[in-house]
Amino acid sequence: MPPFDWALAARDAEYDRRGARLEWKVIQVRMDNKERKPAVVLRCPSWIESQVKSEMVRRGMSELRVTGGGDWHLGFLLQGTATALDDELETFLTLLSEICSLQPSFGDVDICLALDLYKVPPDEDDASGRWANTPAGDLVHRSKYWTAPDGPRAFRQLTGELSTVIAHHPRLRDADCIVSIPGRSSSALGHGERLANAVAMTTGKTFFRTQGLYGERPQAKAGEFKLTEELVAVPAQFGGASVIVVDDVLMSGSSMRAVAARVRSAGGGSVYGLVGAKTLKN
Repeated sequence: MPPFDWALAARDAEYDRRGARLEWKVIQVRMDNKERKPAVVLRCPSWIESQVKSEMVRRGMSELRVTGGGDWHLGFLLQGTATALDDELETFLTLLSEICSLQPSFGDVDICLALDLYKVPPDEDDASGRWANTPAGDLVHRSKYWTAPDGPRAFRQLTGELSTVIAHHPRLRDADCIVSIPGRSSSALGHGERLANAVAMTTGKTFFRTQGLYGERPQAKAGEFKLTEELVAVPAQFGGASVIVVDDVLMSGSSMRAVAARVRSAGGGSVYGLVGAKTLKN
C-alpha cells in the first residue's frame, strides 16, 4: 500500500465531495534547457486527476509537476510539435469541467459522475430548504413528474445529455453494458430504470435490468428502506465486462453501492456510476 499522501488529502479537502469540476488550460512551460514547450495544466481533486491522468498516460504524454505557476496541481507536455490539444482530448477535458465528478465513496464504484447537483447550493445563512433547482435538477424533475408533452420532452433531453457524457468520456465510452438500479416495484419500470434503458439504447450498449428481491418498497427519501447487495439480483454473469450503473438521482449512494457490489460479485470488471443529479443533503 502506498504511503498516505498528506498533501493530496489537504488538496481534496478543499473540494466538495458531492461534486467537483476540472479546471484546465494550455500554457507555455520553461524546460530545464530554457526552451518553452506547450503543456496542459490541471487544478482538481485526486478523483478527477485519476480520470485525466489515465488518459494522458494512454496517449504517452509526459507528466510534469508544475512549480511557480500558481496553484495548478499537475501538467502534461503536449506531444511532438503539437501546440494545441487534439479534438477528442479537448472534448474530454471540457466535459469534466462542465459536469460533477463525485468523490469515490460508493464502495465498488470506480468513477461516479452527475450532470450537476440537484439544487443550487444555498448561502450559509439560508436555512429555508426552498432552494432552486439547477438546470440538471430541473430536467430530472420535469422528466420524472411532468405530463406530456413536457415530461417526455425532458426525458429525451436527459437521455441525450447522459448519453453525451458516455460518448465523450473514454472509460465510459469503452464500457460494455449498462445496468439499472431496482425501482420501487418489481413489476413496473421506474423512472430511473426507464432512463437507464433509454441511455443504453441511445449509446448502443447492452442493457441489464437488476431486480429488487422485495415487493413494493417506500421511496428512498422516506428514510424507511436501504437497498443492500443481498436485495439485488442481476440477470447475467459479466465475465470481466465493464459496467455503467445509470440512475436519475443519487442521494446517499447506498443504492449505487449495493448494485455495484452485486455487479462485482457477478464478475463485473470496472464499475462506473452516472446519474442526472446529486442531492445536496447527503
